[in-house]
Amino acid sequence: MAAPPGRPMSRRVRSYLSRPPERLVVGGYRHWLTGCATGTLTHWLAARDLYTSLLAADGADMALAALGNFVATLGRCATCPLRFLPSGTDCVCRDEGLVLGLVAGIQCGDEEALHCAAAALACRRRRDEMLVEAGAYALMLKSLGQLLMPIPADAIAGIAPGSPAVAPGGRPTYH
Repeated sequence: MAAPPGRPMSRRVRSYLSRPPERLVVGGYRHWLTGCATGTLTHWLAARDLYTSLLAADGADMALAALGNFVATLGRCATCPLRFLPSGTDCVCRDEGLVLGLVAGIQCGDEEALHCAAAALACRRRRDEMLVEAGAYALMLKSLGQLLMPIPADAIAGIAPGSPAVAPGGRPTYH
């Protein structure tokens, strides 16, 4: 898959996104939000196929339910429309990076990283609601042996200020 115009594909990013835990989070997020934005069942089925290809059947069902609850809650609590790139893209947008940082922060016990990501993703009033569902999702993946690589809080802080108002390239958003 080619990188979006003007964005060279990094071998390091491609390698990072090829790890099963990161593929589950980014791929699941993309498929789920594309399904929400388009109302097309095929995208939710693609999320299910991804999860069943990487997890045992029972674990896939539980992890997918946790993803769905997290994404639905994030959609209600987000400070702006959620951005996402097409499935298979070998880079991540701001919101995908923040979701990775949030899930990794929860799994790795990095309070600074998870709070930085949460503050950039969700409004203050509903942040705790979003953190409950993010925690359930992150811990479900961890219980299934899917542990994301840690993402330092300063890396999350570096992407957090990015303008959330416009999706890159006019891509669909969900809110």
